[in-house]
Amino acid sequence: MMQVIEKLSPGEVPVVLKKYGLVPRDITVHAATAMAQQESQFMEALPKAVVVIDVSGVRAGKAFWRYARALSKSPKWTLPYRTHVVNCPNWTVKAWKQVQKIITKTDADNVSLHTSGIDEVMKAIRAANTL
Repeated sequence: MMQVIEKLSPGEVPVVLKKYGLVPRDITVHAATAMAQQESQFMEALPKAVVVIDVSGVRAGKAFWRYARALSKSPKWTLPYRTHVVNCPNWTVKAWKQVQKIITKTDADNVSLHTSGIDEVMKAIRAANTL
């Protein structure tokens, strides 16, 4: 569900891809909590990363909210340089308004929503050469 897909210069900054479409649609609260703790540990090991979250295939249902709540309660990691949410369907804007209520303003200001896919966003990140 999470992996380092690239390292950006300068400083070999890791780009972490998270595929939230792989969260099981029938996930239990216990399983969501365990997955959120794994994500927290993974991200804590990669301070100052660029995060790309792929939401293709994600539905705004119980599984999504269980995982979002579990993440909001998991141990916090170092704030990424930037977070890009890609493949955003129409419901993402409504969901984002709710997610903003459970994260800090600093975290929220650090996020960009994109309707385009991973490849297009990665090209833009590389071209900008800024984190």
